[in-house]
Amino acid sequence: MRFKFRGMLSLLSCTTLCGFAQSEEIFLYIPLNDVPVIQGEVPTSDTGVWDGMPAPQRRALAEHFQPYVIFDNRESEGWITFGDNQRWMPRRPINPSMAHLAIRTNAEPPIEGRMLLPSDGWEKAAVVGFRIESFPDNAAAARESVLEAKLQHHERLAWINGTGSSWFRYQAAEAWRELGREEAEERDRFRRTTDSQSEIAKSMEMMAGGRAVAENLALDEVLQADAASTETVRLEDVQGVTIPEYDWGDEIESLSPQKDALAELIPADCLAVFLPSFSALKVAVDEGLETELTEWTMSSIRPTDQSVFSWYERQLALPLNEFTSRLGEYMITRMAVCAEDPFFPTGTSIAVLFETESAEGLEAAVLTQYGITSLTAEVSEVEGFVVHSVRNEDRSVCSHVGVAEGHVIVSNSPDLMERILKTAKGEEPSVSDTPEYTFFRDRYSKDDEEETALVVLTDAAIRKWTGPKWRIAASRRTRAAAVMLNLLTAELDAKGSEFATEEKPLDLKQDGFDPGRVRLLKTAIASSIYGTLSFLTPVAELELDEVTKSEADAYSQFRRRYEGRWQGVFDPIALKLDVGKGKLAADLTVRPLMVRSDYRWSMELAGSRRLTENRTSMQENTIGRYVMALDPESRWIGQATGFATSMAPTLGANPLNWVGGWISIETEAHPFWDELKVAAESERNEAVPDFMEDRFTELPLVISIGSTNALKLTAFVTALRGFVEQASPGMTVWEPRQIEEVPYVRIGATERAQRSMTGSDTELTDPAVYYSVMPEAFVLSLNEQAIQAMILRLEKEAEEQAENAKDAEGSHSADGPSMAFAARRAGIEIMALAGRAEMLGKAQSAAWANIHILNALRRDCGVEDAVGFVEQWWGERPVSPGGGSYVWNNELQTWESTDFGSPWSPKSGWSERLTPLSDIEHMDFALTFEENGLRAEGSLMVDKGE
Repeated sequence: MRFKFRGMLSLLSCTTLCGFAQSEEIFLYIPLNDVPVIQGEVPTSDTGVWDGMPAPQRRALAEHFQPYVIFDNRESEGWITFGDNQRWMPRRPINPSMAHLAIRTNAEPPIEGRMLLPSDGWEKAAVVGFRIESFPDNAAAARESVLEAKLQHHERLAWINGTGSSWFRYQAAEAWRELGREEAEERDRFRRTTDSQSEIAKSMEMMAGGRAVAENLALDEVLQADAASTETVRLEDVQGVTIPEYDWGDEIESLSPQKDALAELIPADCLAVFLPSFSALKVAVDEGLETELTEWTMSSIRPTDQSVFSWYERQLALPLNEFTSRLGEYMITRMAVCAEDPFFPTGTSIAVLFETESAEGLEAAVLTQYGITSLTAEVSEVEGFVVHSVRNEDRSVCSHVGVAEGHVIVSNSPDLMERILKTAKGEEPSVSDTPEYTFFRDRYSKDDEEETALVVLTDAAIRKWTGPKWRIAASRRTRAAAVMLNLLTAELDAKGSEFATEEKPLDLKQDGFDPGRVRLLKTAIASSIYGTLSFLTPVAELELDEVTKSEADAYSQFRRRYEGRWQGVFDPIALKLDVGKGKLAADLTVRPLMVRSDYRWSMELAGSRRLTENRTSMQENTIGRYVMALDPESRWIGQATGFATSMAPTLGANPLNWVGGWISIETEAHPFWDELKVAAESERNEAVPDFMEDRFTELPLVISIGSTNALKLTAFVTALRGFVEQASPGMTVWEPRQIEEVPYVRIGATERAQRSMTGSDTELTDPAVYYSVMPEAFVLSLNEQAIQAMILRLEKEAEEQAENAKDAEGSHSADGPSMAFAARRAGIEIMALAGRAEMLGKAQSAAWANIHILNALRRDCGVEDAVGFVEQWWGERPVSPGGGSYVWNNELQTWESTDFGSPWSPKSGWSERLTPLSDIEHMDFALTFEENGLRAEGSLMVDKGE
C-alpha cells in the first residue's frame, strides 16, 4: 500500500485547492509513483512480461496491448505514458518512476478511475484504481504533456490499421491541431502495408496461380496524388497503357468452339462469368465456394466479414431462397455475370444475365421480387428496350431489369444496363468477338459436364482497369471514403450515440478535392458523387473529364512501372471452376507472365522440360510430394556448377553433368509425424516448434534429384567425399550400408566432431546424412527409414519401366506439368501443424484488431451495441477468426473475443476453424509453363461430414 500513502501525500503537498468551474478544462500529468492508488498496486516487476509467454501471443501483444485509463463518465479522459518515448512495449517491464498518468477533465474533484497496466507474468492486465481529491492551481501548465500523451496513444492505435482506424486518426489529428501542429506534416505517419498471409498460404497461392493474377492486375497499387493540387489536365490527354495485344492469329485460326449465347451481350471490356445452369450457381453457393476460395488459401484470417455474394443478392433484389431456386431451375437455361471491374467489396457495376425459354415469364418473376422491397418500380425506355427499376436512397437496393434478344438482364447500374443493350444491338464489341474468348472456350469446352463456371478476363478489361480513368477514379473513391469517415467520426465524437437522430448535410472543408454534397442519413453517410461507405459509386459511373496535374503525374508513374514489367505483350486470363459435393477444382490460364514475375526463377529453372506421370503420381504410402522439372541447360544450373567448381576445384570442371530432368521432396507415413501430432495436442503453443528444433535431424523428408548418368553421379559423389575429408579431416565417418542388396551410405559425425558440438546452442545427438546413388536418381535424407523406403520404391519403379520398355529418364515428355504438389490427409495435417504457431498469432491479432474501436465506441461514445454500429456505419461486421463472438468484460471494462479474449486478458483461442486445411482429404496442384505464361490446375477434396 506504499503507493497509495506516498501518492496521496505527494499530491497534497505540491498542490492547493482552487476555485473551479466545471466547464474549465483541467490537465493533470502525474508521475505513476505519485498517483493516489485505492485499488491494487502498480506492477514493478524486474522481468519483462515476455517471460514464459508463447511466441504468437508475444507478437500479438506487441502490436495490440495498450495501457488504458477508464473513467465512469465522458467528462474525463486519460492516458498512460512510459518514459521519453511516450510508449510501452511488452518486451520490457514497467518503470513507475518514468511513467505518467495524463488526465484531461471537465469534472469537479474528486475523480476516480482505473488503469489497466501490464502485469507480472501476464495472465491478465493489472487493474489499479485511483482517486484524485484535488487539482493543482496551475493545471493548465500540463496541457502540452497531456495532449502529447493523447497524440501518442491514438497514433499507435491508428498504426495498427485495424477496423475503425479512422477514429484514432481523427483523435490524433485533433491532438495535432491543439498542439499547434499542421496535420499535413503527419499525413504519411499512418500509411502501412501489412502482410496477413502465412508462408504456407503464399506457397499455395504460387502453386494455384493466384500470384500470377495479382501480378497482372496490380490492383494493390494505389495512386498517391497531392490532395491540394488544383492545376488540371484533360483525361483524354493522359496516356494509357501502350503494351500491344497478343497476336492470337495462328493459335485460333482453326478453332471453332461452341460459344455462350450470353457472351454476345457482354461488353468486351467487362469481367465475364459463365454458368452452365442455375443449378450450377446453387451448388456453388451451397458448397460455400466464396468461403472455400478464401479459407483454403488462409486469407480468411481477417478481422471483418464482408459477404460479397449476399450484398449483391440483396441489392439486386434477387434473393436465393427456396422459391427463386425452384423457379430458376425450371425457367433458367444458362446464366452469366458481368462486371465493370473487380472492386466487388467496395462497389462495382454488375449485371446478371439469364438465358431462358420464357423471357417474359422470368422478367415477371423478377418484378415480383421487386415488390418485396416495398419500393415503387419505375419504367423507362433505354436503347429502345423497356427497363423496370427500383432504388432506395443509400443504394442498398438498386436493381434494373430488361429483356434483350430473348434474354433477361438484371443490373445494379443503369449505365451498365445501357451498355449491355447497346452490345446486344451490335453497337459495342462483345466478349464473344474477342480472340481470347475463342481460345479459352476451346480450351475449356462449353460441353464439359464438370464445369461449374468459366471466368474470362479479356485484354480490353485489363487495359481498362490499368488505364487512367480507372486508376485515378479508384484513388478518388478511396479519398472520398476517407473524407466520409472523417466526417462521420467528427459527428460521433461530438454527439456520441445520438449523432444520427436526424438527417442533415455535413460541413465540409477539403482542399483540392470535391466529394460532392455529403449528408448524414439515419442509416448511412452518403456523398452525392461517391455513394456510401457500404457501396461506393462504381468507377464506371463516375464522370471524369478532367484530372489534377498531380493525379496525371501519379498515374504516369504507375504506367511506366507497370509497362516496365512486361516483355512485348500482355494478355488475358481465364479460370474454369468445378464445384461439387466435397470438391473444388480450378484450371487457370495466365499468359504471358511479367518479366519480373515471382514465377520467373521457376520458369527458367524448368525450361521446356516436363514431368512424366510416374514422377507426379502419389505412391500408396506417400503423404506429401513436391516435384519440379529441371533443365540442366538453364542458367541457374550453370551458376550452381560455376559456384561448386570455384569452391571445390577437385570436383572437376563440370561437377553437375549428371543432373537429370527433375527434383522432388516427399515424405511417407512415419512415426516421426505421429509423435509430432502428439506434441501438438499438448496445451503448450510452442510444443511443435520445440519438437521440430529438438528432432529435426530425424526429419523423414527425402530429396531426390534425377540423374542421366549413374557413372558421372558416382564420380561426383567420390569427388565430393574427397573434398569433405580434405577440408574437414577426422570429422566425418562414411559407412556403407544396404537394404535388399541395394547400397546406400551413412555420413555420420566422428566422436571428435560430436565433442565439438557439446555445449553449443543446438546439441545434436549422433547426427547423420544418408544418400544413395540410384540408376536414375541421387537420393538424400536425414532419416534412415525414409531413405530405405525411397530406395525400394525407386528400384520397383525401375523394374516396371524396364518391363514396359520405357525410357528410364523420361523427363522430356511434353505431356506433364512443370511442377506439381500433392498431399493426402496425413500430409495436410502436418502442413497445418507446421503453420499452427504462425496462424495462431495472426488469428489472435485479427480478433484483437476490432477491440480498440469497439472499446472507443462504448467507453467514449456510449454506444452499447458497438458491433452492430460498426457493421451499419463502417459497412463491415467485426468477426473473430476462431468463430467466437464479442462480449463485454465489465471487470476490465473492455470488449473481448470469446475465443481469444483481449490484450488485457488473453486466451489461446485455438480451434480447428483456424486450420483452413482441416477438412481437406486430398489436394493436388500442377503448374505448367507455356508460351511465356502458365496454366495452373488444382483440386481439393473436402470432407463435408454429415
